[in-house]
Amino acid sequence: REIVKNGRAGDGFSLIVMASPAQMIVQGPSGDQTRFLTELEKLEVTHGSADVPSALRLVADTVNRPLGDYSRREVVFLTDNRRSVWPVPNNPLSGATTNDAWRRILDSSRVVILDCAGRDVDNLSLSGLSLSESIP
Repeated sequence: REIVKNGRAGDGFSLIVMASPAQMIVQGPSGDQTRFLTELEKLEVTHGSADVPSALRLVADTVNRPLGDYSRREVVFLTDNRRSVWPVPNNPLSGATTNDAWRRILDSSRVVILDCAGRDVDNLSLSGLSLSESIP
């Protein structure tokens, strides 16, 4: 919210949710801050996994459209920085399509990554469960 509210007159915004599947919520750049903030307020935190490669492709497609009235682009990722789902740029293990998306984003935009988790937290899971006695 603060990024949009503190934006300058004439700034445009797009909103892509890095979910599974990734979704374009506000196609832009849209200068309608009220609409953008309304759509942002409708979103709910899912705590689920994200299809980061497809989200990166959506971002790359968005930032590589003609500039129109805008002189520059900035991409802001709001993330919990979960390393297991973030493909690293120029990593052969990330795959050619993902590396191409990163290249297209980094070549045309200033990129900012904001860690919304606020602290390092181990990602834990329950990997096994057994009962010592039967349940009546």
